[in-house]
Amino acid sequence: LADCASGMRVLEEETFGPVLAIVKVGAADAASPAAIATLLESKLGLTAGIFASDEESSRDFAAEVFARVDVGTVYFNKCGIVEPWMPWSGRRESGRGTILGTHGIRECFLRSKACFW
Repeated sequence: LADCASGMRVLEEETFGPVLAIVKVGAADAASPAAIATLLESKLGLTAGIFASDEESSRDFAAEVFARVDVGTVYFNKCGIVEPWMPWSGRRESGRGTILGTHGIRECFLRSKACFW
């Protein structure tokens, strides 16, 4: 869906299916505060995707999104890649817990116990 804007239902609810909501914010250097604000206002946190025609000048912006926005995965000029050795998790209202990677294996298959004498 092109030209999505803040407040649209597709940005406020998790849509399960082949749907991509696109919010165009402009050049990374000029749009960084607006893009970060858009991501921060969401209650969802499964993934964030950044697509830029000038990859080199957008790397700092992608690093800022990775550091500041509470999502499980940040994609930069890619989407949908899941590696079994990398943790996959949702944040905020996009699920709890981790699957895949050593973190996910520990969480899914090992049950911790404590014993005090």
